[in-house]
Amino acid sequence: MGSRSPAAACGRSLLGPADVPDSELAVFAAASLGTRGATILTSSVTTVGADRPAITTAGRYLVTGSARTEAGEVRVFSFFVKVIQAYQRSPLRFAVPARLRAEAASLIPWRTEARVYRSDLRDTSCSPAIATRWS
Repeated sequence: MGSRSPAAACGRSLLGPADVPDSELAVFAAASLGTRGATILTSSVTTVGADRPAITTAGRYLVTGSARTEAGEVRVFSFFVKVIQAYQRSPLRFAVPARLRAEAASLIPWRTEARVYRSDLRDTSCSPAIATRWS
């Protein structure tokens, strides 16, 4: 893993294993700011929607911070991070009767969500509402 400033590591500790090195966060920040490069100055994470459990969601977070752009401007960035998980890792699986858990695991295609996020679906004209929600 790349370098991470002590302050950044502490500020993003809620992300746990989903955290990334400052160098990778800088790439995300630059993309969200519409610039080719950025240097992370500050970053922090807050939990979002913890009161809304979902069987394939391990966590939802808002990452915010400031970065110096390649033009020397200090700008604020923010983006949403959703950590997905297999059904078998969810504490909600215990709400399913034990005799049905194996079958339920095979019926919940949690990998589909990651495939949709990685796809070019957002760039298609299938639905303006979808494109707007993912932008």
